[in-house]
Amino acid sequence: MIAAAGGAEACSDLAAQALGSSLGAVFATAEPDDGAGRWRLRIGFEGFAGTVAAQLARAGALLAAAGFEDAVMADYDVLDGPFGDLYDRIARHPFVVRAGVPADRAAEAAGLLRRRAGEGPMLIDYGFGRILFGAGELGDAVWPEVGERVRALDGHLQMEKAPDAFKGRHEVFGPARPEWRLMHRVKEALDPRGVFSPGTMPGRR
Repeated sequence: MIAAAGGAEACSDLAAQALGSSLGAVFATAEPDDGAGRWRLRIGFEGFAGTVAAQLARAGALLAAAGFEDAVMADYDVLDGPFGDLYDRIARHPFVVRAGVPADRAAEAAGLLRRRAGEGPMLIDYGFGRILFGAGELGDAVWPEVGERVRALDGHLQMEKAPDAFKGRHEVFGPARPEWRLMHRVKEALDPRGVFSPGTMPGRR
């Protein structure tokens, strides 16, 4: 794995280049880095040592050409993965939000979440178009607003962790989506009496 620091949009652009090329990256992610507006892009490779060494060299050249700084290379355990510590830090927060957005809009969605919900730990996974974010506080007005704005980016939000009182006041799957109606019809056909896990589907069905 190689990691280097750069701007949010630069991370998004270079991640798309790495994942869409013959470089052979198995992941490209970004997380907030020390320093105003800086993010740390990580590009990972797996395979034979000689092949990975060549891939890391090519990735390093791409990072340098794009103006990224503080490049470092590191191994990671294949079973535990490279993000165990970050996942733990996110999970320790009272609110954990997962967002799914087109990869080219991930930087915009991440910036929105940080502006409206605080600067908690965050991981952008460009391969899946997924953002995982830990927040210390989330106001009642913020959650629906952020949900609508992420939906305007062709994305969606889900509250993976929140205090029970907050979940009781809000739809944890974000703003209502048209496909929920089909999900409700399927559930009504299979479970007309509402016996199975009531209230756990989107729309509190």
